[in-house]
Formats: sequence, C-alpha cells, structure tokens
Amino acid sequence: MLSQLQRQSVASCRAPVPARQAPVITYQGCRRGLSLITKGSQTSVNDFKTGMTVEIDGTPYRVLEFLHVKPGKGAAFVRTKLKNLLNNSNQEKTFRGGETVSLADVSRREGQFTYADGDQYVFMDMESYEETRLVKDDWAKYLKEGAICTLVFYQGKVISVEPPNFVELAVVDTPPVSRAIQQVEAAASRQHWRLVQ
Repeated sequence: MLSQLQRQSVASCRAPVPARQAPVITYQGCRRGLSLITKGSQTSVNDFKTGMTVEIDGTPYRVLEFLHVKPGKGAAFVRTKLKNLLNNSNQEKTFRGGETVSLADVSRREGQFTYADGDQYVFMDMESYEETRLVKDDWAKYLKEGAICTLVFYQGKVISVEPPNFVELAVVDTPPVSRAIQQVEAAASRQHWRLVQ
C-alpha cells in the first residue's frame, strides 16, 4: 500500500492533462424520445464511426466508410469516404492519425413523409407542421406515404432524412432463377443430406 507521501509524489510526476473546451449539450424532446445536440465539440479521426456527422471547412459530412492504415514506415493515417450532406456528393479524404475535426451541429426531429411530387419528396415536421421539400436520394426507396422518419437539420434547414429502422415492403419483381443456380443448390442439398446421415 502506498503512503500519503508516495501518492503525492506519484501524482506530481504525471503530465498535466490539457483542458478541452467543454461542449454545450442540450436535449430536444420529440415523441420517440430525446435527441442529443452537441455544439462546439471535436473528435479525433481515430474515433470515427460509420454514420457520424462531422463538419469540415464549414460543410457537414456523414462518415460512410473509414479505414485505419498503419504502414510499416511513416505515421498512421485514416482513409475515409464522406458524403456531403448539402449537395449529396461522395468524397474520399485522408486524415493524419490523431487529427481532430469538429462534430457538425445537426439536430434530428421526427417528421412524416406526406407525398412525392416528381423527383421531390415532401415531408412534414411533426413539431411545427411545416412542409419541407427534398430532392430524391438513396433513402427514398425505403419510404411509403405516411411513414414516420427522422429529419436531419443543419443551421435550421432540413438537409437529409433518416428512414425508419423497419419497413414492410412487398416484393414486386425478381429475376428468374438460372439452371446453373438450380444445379448448384441441388448439389449442395445432396451434400448436406450425406453429411446428416
């Protein structure tokens, strides 16, 4: 066991930890629960997760893919694939390991998909009952009229939609099964039958 004097000497040998700016955290209520809004916080690129929203050069991006690379020579880096949430373009960017980026100041609120008008989709904010039009994107194939989804806001403007986690859709058309696939499936089932016996 360490004495009081030993604990003090060990504590004095530690390097001072730099103080980070504390993020401002507010909670915004909605019917499905609380959404967390963080302002002014930063994260390391080593802590990237798929779906995280970051702000680079004043533009919000969603992290689609990331890969930590540690070459034999030189410093580690993180290769990412980012989606620009303002113009829906994909971009690949490489960061040095340990580099910090700002988290985007985005908020999420519940909304309802009301109808499609050509290539524009109309959503209603469930809190303010305002209608918002968004151009069709990859989330559109998972929405049916009247579906409750999550609207993503950036600087007070809707920039994206997160479809519901579970959707019931009907299979309308499937490609025909080829003869080769049928033969492979039959051989696999015969092989399984031999192993079971």
